[in-house]
Amino acid sequence: MNIIIYIIYRDIIKRANIRLHKGIENLALYLLSNIASEYSYNNLTRATTCSSVRTVEKFLGYLEEAFLLFSIRRFSFKLKEQMSFNKKIYCVDNGLIAGNAFSNSFLCGNG
Repeated sequence: MNIIIYIIYRDIIKRANIRLHKGIENLALYLLSNIASEYSYNNLTRATTCSSVRTVEKFLGYLEEAFLLFSIRRFSFKLKEQMSFNKKIYCVDNGLIAGNAFSNSFLCGNG
């Protein structure tokens, strides 16, 4: 089993009592494969199997509470500009990124 899926299951799905866990798994794997990229909730909703923007916001909050990912705002001296720009996603542990990349390439037959 992929370590990130194991962490999501143990720390998020069980605790938050999420019934349809494929959405949060897809979101986490998508974000881990796009580290240091800007994102919007609308784009994440379209790219994953999550049903709504609200679901993506909630799942991203769970991933941040579990200390797997964190978001930062693009820098600007003006707070209004900071709030209007898309955020960037980062992983707390680079080993999770490397492990996820390896497991995905292995599953696709590339590794």
